[in-house]
Amino acid sequence: MKWKIYNHPGFYDRYMKRMAGWIEVYRERELVRVLDQCINDNNIVLDIGCGTGANCILLGKRYQNARIVGIDINPDFLGYAERKISDAGIKNVKLIRQDITGCTRESISKDRIDIAICILGLSVITDWEKAIERIFAILDPGGNFIVFDLYIDTQTFMGKLSNFLTGLFFGAHHDRMILNRLRSSFIETDTIKIDVKPESGTALFIFRGRK
Repeated sequence: MKWKIYNHPGFYDRYMKRMAGWIEVYRERELVRVLDQCINDNNIVLDIGCGTGANCILLGKRYQNARIVGIDINPDFLGYAERKISDAGIKNVKLIRQDITGCTRESISKDRIDIAICILGLSVITDWEKAIERIFAILDPGGNFIVFDLYIDTQTFMGKLSNFLTGLFFGAHHDRMILNRLRSSFIETDTIKIDVKPESGTALFIFRGRK
């Protein structure tokens, strides 16, 4: 069987903390900054592609009056995340095995979905354009969608190499025009772009849009 990082949640977790720590710093700081501007008590927040539960834990601790729902299609990641959330004693997080490209609002929440977040997910989801369509459909009117992802300019050799390697090891495609599609689907309220690795044309972007 071919070794895949997504079959090893513990290794993935350690990698993100040690080898890609710079991403974690931006994620924690900027995600909280953007969410603080739009979240209210009793909001329901959907974490799309919740993975090993890092965002669910961060949000569950910070926004204790909100309800956090994490979805992912990977049962290994969900099981690992469940254990982390339980060990942290967090009670306002619920995890569901669900594919965002085929879900309905009712399959996630009986009430409403006020905010959706997707952290480093749209560059991995195969049918990412369908995912954006479904997210728009399941959000309540006026709901916010927050995206944190990377874009690599593949016009240079280093950019091509970097995009190839992230595709090889993570199945990620950071050359996708995700930001353009988000801007055409949602009312843009806030976008930040940070050139995190200029030598490879790698930029991090944080987008917040409203339905």
